[in-house]
Amino acid sequence: MELPESFAAVCCSVLRERRLKLGLSQEELARRSGLARSYICDVERGARHPALRNVAILSAALEISTSDLISDVELALASRVDVAKLKESQIEAGLQTEIVEYLHSCLNDGVVIADQDGFLLYNQAAEQILGLGKKDMKPSEWAQAYGVYRDDGVTPFVSADLPLSRALNGESLDHVKVVIRHENMPEGRTISVRARPIMDGSGQPAAGMVLFKEVPGNNA
Repeated sequence: MELPESFAAVCCSVLRERRLKLGLSQEELARRSGLARSYICDVERGARHPALRNVAILSAALEISTSDLISDVELALASRVDVAKLKESQIEAGLQTEIVEYLHSCLNDGVVIADQDGFLLYNQAAEQILGLGKKDMKPSEWAQAYGVYRDDGVTPFVSADLPLSRALNGESLDHVKVVIRHENMPEGRTISVRARPIMDGSGQPAAGMVLFKEVPGNNA
């Protein structure tokens, strides 16, 4: 089974970045994975898109779980969204449309993209996981409106310290545990959040994004 076009293209880039981060040559990755070096070379330059089975094989060889690798790909996909066009609802047909539709409708993980004026993308999974839909509000109101607490389940987050707010300021965060508790979810729910800035053409943060999932068996 082959991956969707936009996902597969980004997956090739993420696999290469992971190999370089570990300081591995293509030859060493071929030895570890049992895949041909020529195949790995073709994948990294986007000439071939890996099948899901080979993604799992390469993940193991690159010392990362397949789920974390997929999460890295989803973050990389989100970072390619044209924030200015998304804000004006002017996403054009083609790759941008495919990416936005994938983020909004296909992920089981919550995805939220926002700038200093508020939310730009709030996918279906985010609404299910957080128990609340998209609200028209400034970043300073997020923590109280969504009932966001630190991982002790008692200490409220200050909006400026939220992973999404920090991503808006250019920070990258991984696996931050937070608790969501509000009137629609009085029992509380623990989620794990990854956050990244989305840069503009001058290298400055144009928006922030978060990717999050529920932590199984860890309700507050």
